[in-house]
Amino acid sequence: LAGVSVSQPSTKSDDEGPIVDCAEEKHHTLVLSNDYTRVMKLQLPPNATTGAYLRAKDGLHFNLTDGTMEVGEVRCGSHGSNHLVRRTTNPSNTSLFCIYAEILQTPPITANRPLVAEHHTQLEKVGFKYRVYKLSLAPGTSTNISYPFFYLGIVLRGSKVKTVIGDAFAGPSLSWERTMAKGDVEWCTPTLDDIKITNVGNDIYEQVIIEW
Repeated sequence: LAGVSVSQPSTKSDDEGPIVDCAEEKHHTLVLSNDYTRVMKLQLPPNATTGAYLRAKDGLHFNLTDGTMEVGEVRCGSHGSNHLVRRTTNPSNTSLFCIYAEILQTPPITANRPLVAEHHTQLEKVGFKYRVYKLSLAPGTSTNISYPFFYLGIVLRGSKVKTVIGDAFAGPSLSWERTMAKGDVEWCTPTLDDIKITNVGNDIYEQVIIEW
C-alpha cells in the first residue's frame, strides 16, 4: 500500500479510540459480501490517517492509486490465526485508493489448472492459495473466453465493454454493453459457453480475475 501502517497491541481500544472491524472504519466501504469473500474499498485523502481497524481474514490488496505504485499491484495478506490491527497513513499528496478482498472460503466450483487464454496474463508471486489473472484489452480488441470457475473481478482501468454470449450467425445470442469504471467489483459464476468481450470504448480496459 502507498502508506504507512502501524500495528497496535490491543484488539479492544487504543489511545485514539476503539478498534473496529475494517468494514466499519470510516475510510473503508464494504462493496461486496457473500459466503466466499468480503470486499472493501479504502479511500484516504492526502496526509490523512485511518482509525485503528482489525483484519481477521487472509486476503488480497489491490492498489488503484494513480502516481504511486503500478496500478493493479497486488499483495497477499496472510494472517493465519493472528488477527492484524493496524492504521494506514497516506503521507503523499495523492488520494489513496485500494481494494482489499478477504478470502472466506473456497467456492464449490474451482479450476484444476491455471487459465490460459488470449489477452490474459497470470500474475506471479501472489500466493499459493490464489490465482490472479489480468485481462487487458486495447480499444477495439476482443477476446473469446469461458471462465469455468467462480471468481472475483476488479476493474483496474475502465472503458466501455461489450459482452456477447452465443453466436449470432449460428443461433440465438445475447449481448449488452456496460461502462466499467476503475474500482468496479463483481462476483461471477462459472461459464461453459464462449463469451466474447470487446473493448468498444476509447481507453485501455484492464480487469483482474481472482480464483481460489
